[in-house]
Amino acid sequence: MRKTIKRLGAVLLAMAMAVSVLCTGALAAETTYSITVNGKAGHTYQAYQIFTGTVSANGKTLSDIKWGTGVTPATLLSKLKENTAVSSYFKDITEADDNAEKIAEIIGKFKDSSQEAYAVADAVEASVTETLTSGTITDNATSTKITVSHAGYYLIKDANRSQDNNSETVYTRNILKIVEPNTTITTKDAVPSLKKTITGINTTVSDSENVEANTAGMGDKVNYKLTATVPDMSGYTSYTFKITDTMSKGLTFNKDVAITIDGTALEATDFEVSNVTTDDGNQTFTITIKDFINYKDNAGKNIIVTYSATLNEKADLSTAGNTNEAKITYSNDPNKPDSTGDTPTSKVKTYTTGLKLKKVANTAEGKTLNGAKFKISGTGSKVVLVNQTIYNKDDTTGTYYLLKNGTYTETIPTEENKNTYDSTTQKYKKIETVTKDTIPTNFETEAYVDTDGVLKIEGLGEGTYTITELVAPDGYNLLTKPITITISASNVTFNSCTWSIKNGDTDLNVDENDNTLYLLTVINNAGSTLPSTGGMGTKLFYTIGGILMAGAAIVLVVRKRRSDAE
Repeated sequence: MRKTIKRLGAVLLAMAMAVSVLCTGALAAETTYSITVNGKAGHTYQAYQIFTGTVSANGKTLSDIKWGTGVTPATLLSKLKENTAVSSYFKDITEADDNAEKIAEIIGKFKDSSQEAYAVADAVEASVTETLTSGTITDNATSTKITVSHAGYYLIKDANRSQDNNSETVYTRNILKIVEPNTTITTKDAVPSLKKTITGINTTVSDSENVEANTAGMGDKVNYKLTATVPDMSGYTSYTFKITDTMSKGLTFNKDVAITIDGTALEATDFEVSNVTTDDGNQTFTITIKDFINYKDNAGKNIIVTYSATLNEKADLSTAGNTNEAKITYSNDPNKPDSTGDTPTSKVKTYTTGLKLKKVANTAEGKTLNGAKFKISGTGSKVVLVNQTIYNKDDTTGTYYLLKNGTYTETIPTEENKNTYDSTTQKYKKIETVTKDTIPTNFETEAYVDTDGVLKIEGLGEGTYTITELVAPDGYNLLTKPITITISASNVTFNSCTWSIKNGDTDLNVDENDNTLYLLTVINNAGSTLPSTGGMGTKLFYTIGGILMAGAAIVLVVRKRRSDAE
């Protein structure tokens, strides 16, 4: 009986061992291998099998190495021998069938992220076949899982490099990885960030910090600040980092660039600034940081770029404003040194405004008047004055004739067309036009209205302005007190700017015929001719006064004699 039990036990043990072996084999057959790629949304990552083999317990070495199905061995060996960074290591290897282990042994000696490792990755990419597996990261995800058939040595490649050619993205360096169950890799494909802001203007009116829009007067200096980050340059042997800035024609670049990286100022020799003006009048310039790869240890640190522009006489006075925008051109594929991408542009805007002074008579039809002269002074901004050709009616030595309709001519007019102001000479001296001349901050200047009675004052920023009439049109009274204009702005954003322009307490409106200027109507009253002192009337008073004084003296003498006689 005991023998029978022992025999049965032996049989059961043998069966158990057999089942164990079968189960082990079944488990081994069910072992799966996967590569989880943490990368960019929308990108597809491909896995190519280079070698198969047995992965060590620590996942760092591969043994029993054979060629995989994702590469052409002869092509790989040829590419390795062509690459000067590693050619010396493979010069004695032949295309024999057993060279997989020899090639893998040499590759295994290269350090991660070394120039030799990058050279191998480039050679592998040039040797892969169509046999591959892949995974795509969806738009709302950050990773994808690629399932492969065996453990081994794999190339993981960003497939979008050859598909979308998107200039606003970046691609990862080809990754070589020993794959075991549940392998995870993270791509290095960060895009440089960029933010442009306005940090203030050189007046006491406004000194805003880091805003997307501001207001300024003509001639004001607008200060800009670009904030970027040093990207992760792992896998790159060189790196392009170039800022391109475009200013609308109303802004003039002052060529005063300064750069700091992680708080350390760069020397002027560390970067280049080129200046180009486009056909439409916009200014485009580039700032290139030389040998940018030398800053790879500063990944994630701030790059601060500052410079300024001056609002000039071509400034746009409309709600479109004066735009300044910048972008970064950067290396976007470590596998292709000449490949670059662009960040989205970062934009800011400066607004300015102006007045249209219109001189009219205090009559029902409100006819326009010429010949008026004004002094304009401001506190807190700069302006540009724009006049048509004007004439000085106080100078009779010129050869210009004023007609009744307010225009001038160099031809002697007929009597009925002459202006009745001066029937003897009718000559007026021409004064040079004031065109787009910048007047400094806290300015004071003088100008005539044109022959249409108009004086345009362009490029006004926020501030207070005083307009004083110095010379009235002939036959009209001079204004008795100055006009005070106050200008302020609200809701100043990149897409809007609301101006408030007042004459005292009265709001001014945009001129219907010139929708970039606010209309200021200045009315003059006609004067009356009064008798002048020193004429005939005065002599008559002197004569009568003398007679009365003489008569009074005679009366006094007569009375005195009578008194003495008594």
